[in-house]
Amino acid sequence: MRGEITLTGGRNPFLPLLRYRTDDFASLEYINGHRILVGLEGREPVEYRNSADRVIHSMEVTRLMRRYPVLRYEMLQQPTRQWELVYEGAVNINDLRQEIEALFGEPVIVTRN
Repeated sequence: MRGEITLTGGRNPFLPLLRYRTDDFASLEYINGHRILVGLEGREPVEYRNSADRVIHSMEVTRLMRRYPVLRYEMLQQPTRQWELVYEGAVNINDLRQEIEALFGEPVIVTRN
C-alpha cells in the first residue's frame, strides 16, 4: 500500500508514539526478509538563495544548527528579502548569528522565541 512515510522513535524512549510526517511517499515491501521502500517520491528540497543568488541547501542550515542546543528553529525570508532565524533554546546568540551569517554570506536577523 502506498502512503506517506512517517517516522517514529528516536532518542527519547519516553516518547515512543511521537510521529514525524515527512511529506515523502512510497510503498513498503518485504524483499528477502528486509523492509524496503519502493517507488519513493520525495518532496522538493528546500533551498535558500542569498542576495548574490548563491544557493544554500536546507541541510547546510540543519548541520549548523545541530551544534547548538535548540529545541526548534525556523529559517524565514522576510518580504524585504532579509533572512531571519527564529529559535528556541539557550544558546549564545552572537555565536549563532556569526555562523549563520557566514553561511549565508550576508546579515541575518537572529531571534530567540
